[in-house]
Amino acid sequence: MRRTHFIAGGIVLAVSALPGHAQECEPAGAAVEVHASVAGSDTLTVSYTVVNNTRGSLRWMSIGTGGPERTQVVPQQTPAIQAAPSGWHGSVVYPEETSYMHLWWEAKDVRAALPSGGSTSGFVARVAGPAAVQPGLQGLDGRPVRPIDFGTLPFTVGGTGTQCWWGRVGGSASR
Repeated sequence: MRRTHFIAGGIVLAVSALPGHAQECEPAGAAVEVHASVAGSDTLTVSYTVVNNTRGSLRWMSIGTGGPERTQVVPQQTPAIQAAPSGWHGSVVYPEETSYMHLWWEAKDVRAALPSGGSTSGFVARVAGPAAVQPGLQGLDGRPVRPIDFGTLPFTVGGTGTQCWWGRVGGSASR
């Protein structure tokens, strides 16, 4: 019985220490910038560039979740990861039992991490354009469904530890 309590306590601590939770991340401010370039109309190609002004390397990035903000799934705009920088892997994440989604990229090993003072592009997703969401469409909750603007979504980025930053994707990269 005592062992069971110890294991359960360890699990709770492990879950609360995962990077990317809003209460643990700092607002990005000038520490991290994420810019988007959107091309196309019926099908959009969204290319993200990350600028790392932190003191450490960045090993992962989530687009669609940042701070208290989450992105609701719009089935007509189901995204797909098209590309990732060399040494990185991307996927679309649909957290269990939620109506949310986010784009996720992570460095496969520490050598691929984005170094302090560095900038990289090549984080690319493809998605149906706003016209795919018919006017007047309503969600299961009865509220109007609006197209997702993949060029202004919230983001969260992080390094090797639990330190992470959140903010909002901006327009075209200046670098």
